[in-house]
Amino acid sequence: MDKSYWTKFYAKHKVGDKPSLFAQFVWDSYLRQMQVDKKSNASSHAYNAQIHTNAKAHANTQINANTNLSTHSTQTSTKSSHAPHTGTLSLLELGCGNGRDALFFAKNKIQTTAIDQVADEISYLAKHCATTTKGVANPHFIAGDFTNLSAIFDRGGADSAFSSTKDDALTTQRENVLDEKSGLQHHERGGRTQKFIDKASGKLPDLSLSPRFDCIYSRFTLHSITHTQQEILLSQIPHFLTPSGIVAIEARGKKNSLYQQGEPVEGEANAFIHDSHYRRFVDFESLCEVLESQLNLTIHFAKEDRGFAPFNGEDDYFFRVVGIARNERERERE
Repeated sequence: MDKSYWTKFYAKHKVGDKPSLFAQFVWDSYLRQMQVDKKSNASSHAYNAQIHTNAKAHANTQINANTNLSTHSTQTSTKSSHAPHTGTLSLLELGCGNGRDALFFAKNKIQTTAIDQVADEISYLAKHCATTTKGVANPHFIAGDFTNLSAIFDRGGADSAFSSTKDDALTTQRENVLDEKSGLQHHERGGRTQKFIDKASGKLPDLSLSPRFDCIYSRFTLHSITHTQQEILLSQIPHFLTPSGIVAIEARGKKNSLYQQGEPVEGEANAFIHDSHYRRFVDFESLCEVLESQLNLTIHFAKEDRGFAPFNGEDDYFFRVVGIARNERERERE
């Protein structure tokens, strides 16, 4: 990813004032109803759990009528056996830039985690949100390489590097650190190499304890990484997606007018350097096939067209894909 380009870009465009059309589309078409459904399910589960708790407490009280067990202590112990349920949606944004979409989702009461490689911008957003958006559950901003989620969320001990420091200095800590000056929580890990495969074992890291998100959202970021990085990223997404979650992607495809403009990148198909900026034009149909066959997603929306991202009087071709996770029962029927 062209880190120097984006560092300069966001130095001039600190905070976006409006969400992208894609963010609005994902909210209107998917997340709004998902949020309603999740709150309803959480309320229903809490109601059923309380009935179960009360019934069990009553039964235990009858059984232990001649003991010193109290109804209160029985209820407390039974209630604690239930895992907490929440009606809040969670979203992970891959490459949040100036934070305009992350802030939009957060203002709509979605628990938002936003990753970007430009540490200066992430630090700025963390401080900006702390002082300007009081009363809103602000996004959790993380500086890091979103193509290596296992490193960011520190699962499995893979040989990978992550640092949110300004100069990417080598660190040896492997814990969450709160920077009191910036208010930015970041993850520091030893080493500099970025490999998803554990070199010592030759195996994928264990991601079974990774956080799960109801939506993994990527706008204008997939075409900024290499095809190899894309493969690594996509291979990790199922470990970070809830069983009924969605993956939402908007990016440049080969219909975009900038395709084949500039100098081809050696060894990288459909990638070019144009105006000193790296762009890779994603094969739209191939991506959809991968999302279905390898990530077990049902493609609910897929289109490459104009009208998705008009800018400065231009209306170029981009594509949108939204895939919904298939549960075990659906996969068994196939």
